Amino acid sequence: RGIHVPLIANWPGTIAPGRVSDALIDFTDFLPTLLEAAGVAPPAGRVLDGLSFYGQLTGTADTTRAWAFCHYAPMWNNIPDRRYVHDHAWKLYEDGRFFDLAADPEETRALAESELTPEARQARTRFRAVLDQLQ
Repeated sequence: RGIHVPLIANWPGTIAPGRVSDALIDFTDFLPTLLEAAGVAPPAGRVLDGLSFYGQLTGTADTTRAWAFCHYAPMWNNIPDRRYVHDHAWKLYEDGRFFDLAADPEETRALAESELTPEARQARTRFRAVLDQLQ
């Protein structure tokens, strides 16, 4: 089912206890978040792929990403590399498999082109553009 990993943050006096969010966070979001928390600007000329989630932690802003990207390259057990983009509803693998995560969270059957709703087509097109850009 992918990269469903909880993030637990503790910063007494800054992060309210019990705060819960279902926002998507990508690994690339950590550097911008740490820089913002430290009050430090990114290095000049450096483009950061991530989006700070500092405001989500502190409750001061709700900057959330529309999708998350994963490049999974295990070096064990002959598991093949995987690249995909997903949001809460849809997931597109680089090989073209596309899933409706609400209806099929276990990803048992990829959707055929003929099954796609206009919303699904729009998501798949948007995700394909992300994958193409990150090649």
